[in-house]
Amino acid sequence: MMKRFLIRWLIYFASIFIVAEFFGLIEVDNATTLIVSALVLGVLNAWLKPILVFVTLPINVLTLGLFVLVINTLLLKLTDILVQGFEVGGFVIALIASVCISIISSILNFLIADRSRFRFRVFRR
Repeated sequence: MMKRFLIRWLIYFASIFIVAEFFGLIEVDNATTLIVSALVLGVLNAWLKPILVFVTLPINVLTLGLFVLVINTLLLKLTDILVQGFEVGGFVIALIASVCISIISSILNFLIADRSRFRFRVFRR
């Protein structure tokens, strides 16, 4: 459990770093702010996002799942509010940044994922 959380946190850390450094969509004051913002975004995605997805399920169904992008954007803006020194521009910039973070974290998750667990689950049935 702790190993999975650490891996997810490192993925968020790398994703935010890449979006801040190479795309310039996010302003991060220093390394400590980057660490804290990755932690806050990870906790928000782990605890608050499932609740928001469940509550907005009818809207999500109508938009064929695209409303999740709005939820990701709102969580990124909430991280902006909660973490001093972490700044995201307006809603459109936050939307683009959240899409970039999602894509980068998906790629990193695919590259780092523990495939032995997946094989075990598939072949166990």
